[in-house]
Amino acid sequence: MIPRRLQVIRLFKEDKIDSDHNQIDHNKWIACDDHLPEYSDVFLVNNGKIIFEAIYLHGYPNKLPSNWWHTKRDEYIPENEITHWMPLPNSPED
Repeated sequence: MIPRRLQVIRLFKEDKIDSDHNQIDHNKWIACDDHLPEYSDVFLVNNGKIIFEAIYLHGYPNKLPSNWWHTKRDEYIPENEITHWMPLPNSPED
């Protein structure tokens, strides 16, 4: 079963994908200083020490003051603690 928050994000993503989503290279790291995601989704992130999956959240939940990364371990990481991110790779083609 897909967790509710991922279902909501999937629905949101299908309705509103940022204009440069198709132009992002899904195989390259993007420096957070250069560009942050414009929509909530699951991304690979790097904090300078380890690589892990996290969801980028724009000021959600409302009790948080700014944008955060949310991990599978239910941790909220301030966006300034992540150095690089990248979309999950595309599915393999048959």
